[in-house]
Amino acid sequence: MLVQPKGNTNAKDRFHVPSGIGKALIATGVIEEVVAPQKPDQPVKWFVSAGALQGAYPPMVCVRCPNCNRNDHAESNKGTADEMVFLHCKGRETCPPEVRGEYQSQWRRWQEEFQPKE
Repeated sequence: MLVQPKGNTNAKDRFHVPSGIGKALIATGVIEEVVAPQKPDQPVKWFVSAGALQGAYPPMVCVRCPNCNRNDHAESNKGTADEMVFLHCKGRETCPPEVRGEYQSQWRRWQEEFQPKE
């Protein structure tokens, strides 16, 4: 546990103590625990990426949460990868409209160029 004398914010006066001793000293009012400031939440990043082998596979929708470091991707031969649902620290999210539009345009382009015609 990282503690400092009560009311003193000088980083040089901070020290580590075992948790039990720290809690007892905090109860006396002599010291206080130093708590790291919470990082601000960052937005989830959605983007469209080329398939595994560019051209051989359709584009995919990728997503990453910088807050919980969770990531995922979806790909589809039917053009439905943009319907994915991402579960992470903030709950459930779906693909934003601008990423959906980018995915659909790249998927149509891939379908016209690389998908075999019947």
